[in-house]
Amino acid sequence: MQLGGRILGYVPESIQKFTEASWERICSEFANLRIMTTVGMSSRESPTGLKRKRESDLFEEIEKLEEKIERLEQENGDLRSKVAARDEEVQKLEQQLDLAEHRNSHNFVGGESFLDTCATPHLLNKAVERVNSASSNFTKLVMHALQHHGGVDCPSTAKAVAKSVVFERVAHTKYVYQALVCKVLFTDFENECFNVDENAPQNVLNPEQLSNENFQEYKVLTALENPEELVFEDATDNDFRKLCNKKRQDMVVALSKTQLAPGVADVGALLFGKVYGPEGIRRSQRETPQYQVKIASTFAKFVLSVFLVHKLAFALRPVARIFRVREGATFNATHMEAVVALADSEDDDGPLVPLSAAFMVVPGFHVNRIIVHSRVYAVKRIVDNPSESRSLGPKPWDASS
Repeated sequence: MQLGGRILGYVPESIQKFTEASWERICSEFANLRIMTTVGMSSRESPTGLKRKRESDLFEEIEKLEEKIERLEQENGDLRSKVAARDEEVQKLEQQLDLAEHRNSHNFVGGESFLDTCATPHLLNKAVERVNSASSNFTKLVMHALQHHGGVDCPSTAKAVAKSVVFERVAHTKYVYQALVCKVLFTDFENECFNVDENAPQNVLNPEQLSNENFQEYKVLTALENPEELVFEDATDNDFRKLCNKKRQDMVVALSKTQLAPGVADVGALLFGKVYGPEGIRRSQRETPQYQVKIASTFAKFVLSVFLVHKLAFALRPVARIFRVREGATFNATHMEAVVALADSEDDDGPLVPLSAAFMVVPGFHVNRIIVHSRVYAVKRIVDNPSESRSLGPKPWDASS
């Protein structure tokens, strides 16, 4: 046997002594090795057990969260169903309210869908809102044309015309122009044909039939996407085109006479150019500036919005009554709506500061006891007598049927 580079002879006695002397130590080391092995195995298995326990706990927690999410989703679905049911109930109540309002009028004609079968104050209010929007669009185009193509300083001109009004912002001067164009279009509104003799109804003695015809015309006109199609000079003769031609001429005269277009020799030529012929809008507009084409198209939409209000007003029974707010009248929220929202007029250290209607922009309407608000430009006013600030004063509008 070779050990450590030395040769040992085969001596049985030496082996015997080595074995006996070392056996105890070998056994002891082996025992220690087993203990260490056992402990090592135990130490390797322990983290695995902890990991499995943690995973088990996490799975249980995830299951609880999933159950909670499922329960919340079910509750959310129930709430959505309740909200949908409430919305449907509110819609039905609103329809019943409109129906009840219309039942107050005479010669009521019912139907499954009364919004489609008869005129209502709700439809009239929507139509007046459409006028407010259409007149605003048309006013912006007119002011742009006057400033950029006519050299008119519109804000200064508006302030000069409305000398008694203190505008909170320069942009608010546009309401002077908007008030004028609306005044022109609502002139003769009380007349069943807008004082266009050719448009006079043939069945004045049958108010029921006239009411139904007006509402049917309203429905047809509401569906129009391009109302200028009715205004083309080669279109079939119709009442709307005649009204457009008349109001266009009235508009040009009004802008000239009120000094809102100073220095412009021919307001009609500046705004409309050759877009309009003797009978209506020309089809061929190749050499016409685009701004004039756009003004003509927007004007047709503006006239249509007022025409729709007129048709609805005369479709109601009794006929809706138009009212116009006087300049400087005390602001009354029952009948008026400010085109520009004002800050709170109540001073903590003083009395309630009254508002006044500097001028009317869009007129309002009475439908039995229902009011469609007039749009006015409201301003704060100074009152010497504090008691006067609490008084509404005289009736702040002129109503006419």
